[in-house]
Amino acid sequence: MAPVRTMMRVPYSIAAGVILFASLNVPAQSNDGDPKTADARPTNEFCPVIPDQVSDSQFTTTYEGRTIGFCCADCARRFEADPESYANNLPPTRPIIAPVTVKESWDEYFFRQLQPLAKASGYAANRPWLTAYLVAVIALAALSYRRKPVATRHWSDRFQRTMTRPTILAILILGGLCVQFAVELNSRPPATSPPMQGFESPVGASTHGHSAIAWPQSLHEIPRGLANVYYRGNDERSEMLFNGGRYRTATFHISIRTEDGQELKPGATATQPLFLHCRIVRAPNTARGFFTKDRMAHFRLHRVDATDEKSVPLSLTTLRDEWEWEVRAPIGTANATNYQGLRGVWHLGSNNNQPAHYGIQYVVHSQDGKVLPQSVVWMFAIYQSPILDGPTSDAEWFSDRPIPEIPDGKGVSDPKLLGLSKPAPKK
Repeated sequence: MAPVRTMMRVPYSIAAGVILFASLNVPAQSNDGDPKTADARPTNEFCPVIPDQVSDSQFTTTYEGRTIGFCCADCARRFEADPESYANNLPPTRPIIAPVTVKESWDEYFFRQLQPLAKASGYAANRPWLTAYLVAVIALAALSYRRKPVATRHWSDRFQRTMTRPTILAILILGGLCVQFAVELNSRPPATSPPMQGFESPVGASTHGHSAIAWPQSLHEIPRGLANVYYRGNDERSEMLFNGGRYRTATFHISIRTEDGQELKPGATATQPLFLHCRIVRAPNTARGFFTKDRMAHFRLHRVDATDEKSVPLSLTTLRDEWEWEVRAPIGTANATNYQGLRGVWHLGSNNNQPAHYGIQYVVHSQDGKVLPQSVVWMFAIYQSPILDGPTSDAEWFSDRPIPEIPDGKGVSDPKLLGLSKPAPKK
């Protein structure tokens, strides 16, 4: 029977060899289907135009060899028209390289084990009285343990029996640590927001609702350059409003320009009259009641850090009735030699003894009459929304990132939903 068993094993061995050969030479089939379809998937989880919206694979475009997804077709068109404005919101393209495991030497392992002891030594060195107290308590406890118990009622014997109790020893150690913690807590300086140099509230204005510069809740990135865009959001919330009320009401275009209206660039000549330029554009399908002539006529741009008593607030100039406005303010001229920094702080708000709504700050660095790349202008919200509350409320009220606009047909006119005291008059 042995030869028969051997002959029966041969077909099984041949079959196993064939299967192994096929697995090594036949390419594996991917579950993703067509490679082109897999490559067409978006490489970004969130929309680069509206970063708080999840991207949809139905709306994609190609940028620098990558497939970019958007939350809607309108965002895709905006990205294709000006991709550089939203490229910073895309995830990095650098591949993630797995860290190389390096075998730890004996010296490194030894010093790593000593790190907790080193931290404890540093803690003790910075608190000498606590260290002396703990050493004294432990030394007394050790001496009490070494003494032989004596059946007397002398005070030293009672002290010995007290110090040998673990409960008493733990209370003494914890008591010292609590005292040190209380001393450090009371001696710590109060955490206050650094005041902005040169900024103060308008005369006669109420300080209720004011806050420090809304950073970093509303501003996601450090401002750069001499031209930046900011967005004002609605603060009413209702399921009957578009996106629950989280939509854009206005866009602010802030820049430093020359006398002929050209935006100032690094390397340009700064020895000419320079101006702070602010353009306000009403967002589509927003309520007219917030942008009437009477309302906008009260807004002024006022220099906060002005030393000239003759400095007067500047009114807005209407570019399109109830849709677009601008204001231009002189900021000075740089010297032709050496370094100079033109700095200024302005606020934009109504002129009827109400708190300023927004602040604008700039610094134009120049060397030998040429603008340096470190020059920057930025805008910020001065006071918080009286309605919104929470960790994201500042960014919903005012932000350096785009806030969704109301699509056609999605706007409402109910004055209660919009927060208007009375219905807006018809055009």
